[in-house]
Amino acid sequence: MNAGRIEERREQLKRARGKQILLVAGLLLGLALVAGIIIDARTIERRRRSPGNDSATEVQNIILDMDSAPYVDPDRLFSITAPAGWTVTQQPEGTPYNVTFRSRNGPEISIVATRVDYNNFTRLKKDIKSIEQQQGINAHIEEPGFIGREAIRRTMGLHHSKVVTYDFIEDHVAHHIQVSIPHSLTNRYEPVLMDIIETYEPLPSE
Repeated sequence: MNAGRIEERREQLKRARGKQILLVAGLLLGLALVAGIIIDARTIERRRRSPGNDSATEVQNIILDMDSAPYVDPDRLFSITAPAGWTVTQQPEGTPYNVTFRSRNGPEISIVATRVDYNNFTRLKKDIKSIEQQQGINAHIEEPGFIGREAIRRTMGLHHSKVVTYDFIEDHVAHHIQVSIPHSLTNRYEPVLMDIIETYEPLPSE
């Protein structure tokens, strides 16, 4: 292995370790929810500046493009179908997300996936509830499952948006998929975005 490859591997391990520390400390989950609140506050301003496509047309385009090639995480932790025409931002500044998909009309899908030193759903659930209590966050929590796996569904009604997050763990990777939709567009976008996030697939370790 040459020196350049060794240094690249060191940087990858450093980034992975940094994410793990955030999650173990509980900061990652808290930051994701805080980021959701910040996104909620920014949504109205973006919609004022960027009217975007007609929402009905955009939803139709998403449905028609559902079978397109998926977005693959650069660290190969997951893949997901990206909504047609949405902006893709890897590791958005000031957030813990691996990637955010954003419509000019306001809806967003953001994903956190990080390697952890445990592989237990009960512990993940306990950590999430503990962090929400510490942060004073009152999300509605259910356990409906997600893409055939044990999962938590958290729902929050913010001032401008509805935020839905699915959390699960597989092969020592914690996955958090967050959907944010302005209240005025929830009925139109939520069904199709739930279909989009169900294309999410954890990728096997190499």
